[in-house]
Amino acid sequence: LGAITALKVLEELGSEIPLIVFTGAVTEETVVRCMRLGAADYLLKDRLTRLGPAIVNALNMRRERDEKREIERAQHRLAEINSAILSSLPANVALLDAKGHIVAVNDAWRREGTTGGFDDPACSVGESYIKVCRRAAKQYPSDSPLAVQGLTALLNGQQDSFALEYARHVGAERRWVRMMANPVRRGGKSGAVIMHLDVTDRRLAEEQLKINSNALRHLSEGVIITDAELRIGPLLAECGLERQRRGGDDDRVAPPLVGRDEIPA
Repeated sequence: LGAITALKVLEELGSEIPLIVFTGAVTEETVVRCMRLGAADYLLKDRLTRLGPAIVNALNMRRERDEKREIERAQHRLAEINSAILSSLPANVALLDAKGHIVAVNDAWRREGTTGGFDDPACSVGESYIKVCRRAAKQYPSDSPLAVQGLTALLNGQQDSFALEYARHVGAERRWVRMMANPVRRGGKSGAVIMHLDVTDRRLAEEQLKINSNALRHLSEGVIITDAELRIGPLLAECGLERQRRGGDDDRVAPPLVGRDEIPA
């Protein structure tokens, strides 16, 4: 059985057993062919003193190859875990490397991102996220410079976090989004994780809270406060009527509470 035949058999079997070619005479062409087929080393019969070091070298190569494969498997498993975590988050998330290039985005980013916006689903892995933010100036002319400035400072290590709330209204629907960026440091190198979270419910609640606060300040004046649909809050209406009755004459008639459909033209 020749060396080349033996190497082909090992390749067909998928075996990684180190094979050292041991021959009396060999041409340069044969040596090159054997090494390409995976031979660990080759020895001439008149140079047996190299046999020991050749075996040690072949075993070391095998161990290094196994270690490299194990590292690659671990990295692959870690990448799968990170991908699963990103996909499970309710926010639109992107990972950046130390230079601000996009490493990965989650499914929500691809599915719910805004074309031409800060979370543009068309952005590609390897693209500069700073450039993505600059392009977003067409939709967010006042917010885009702030995003570029803040993210650049974060990536340069000049600040520990960055956040920006911006309006993303669609027609008559009002929406707000909060961009949050935090550094990711590993082995002395820095990157960042970017999240875009819908905060519309919170912003609408804050607006309603302001309306209610104004109502409490003006109850003594008999002012009736409604929500955006011109509906009177039952608690506020009752408090206003009770206060009017306590502070006014017995014959005073409280103003009627009207709904939206009852407002005179």
